[in-house]
Amino acid sequence: MSHRIAVAARDLGHHSSGPSNYVYGLIEGLLQVNQKHEIHIYYNMPEARGLFPSAHEHYLPAANIMFWDNWVLPRALKRDGADVTIFPKGTLPIWFPGKALTVVLDLGYFYPDLGAYKIVDTLYMKLALRAASKRAWGIFTISEHTRQDVLRLFRVPPEKTLNIYGACRPDYRPVTDEQTRVRVRRELNLKEPFIFFPASSISPRKNLSRLLDAFE
Repeated sequence: MSHRIAVAARDLGHHSSGPSNYVYGLIEGLLQVNQKHEIHIYYNMPEARGLFPSAHEHYLPAANIMFWDNWVLPRALKRDGADVTIFPKGTLPIWFPGKALTVVLDLGYFYPDLGAYKIVDTLYMKLALRAASKRAWGIFTISEHTRQDVLRLFRVPPEKTLNIYGACRPDYRPVTDEQTRVRVRRELNLKEPFIFFPASSISPRKNLSRLLDAFE
């Protein structure tokens, strides 16, 4: 039986970040394994169009993010008859048609000692994540630690959650060309041993201090 699977790909194509790379990889993997389902991708950034030509791509302009999340996207999902919608940011619109799958990347909002987010953002996201966990048909996590956090903090049935580890895209591979290695060492003034720490930001939740302690 064929289903219409939708992915809310807000902010994709805008800038590189951990969540956006995850969403890109999720869609890429979904298209690779898909045999019979319709895959619909919904963007709010015009530059994202064309990223996945084998899918049904939809660009939905909106005045702001809140309006896009809670009105523009749900209307499009209803119009297109989405059976299941994947929301990779962990939150859900106020209303939505069909079944919803949320993706919880981490729950740093619930760890005040980290001080990773602004107070207003923390209060809003704690409420939004709790509400989404109750309404979602299913919840994906990317680590067993986060899955256990979901079970402990949101008290949802274990069978509602599924941990799916992330995988490296083909872009991330050892460099075998020696000329390239020499050039990068020279340009970055690298002296071995060194740590390669790929991250879009230096946030307390990245635990960089513990990495440096281990290196020391």
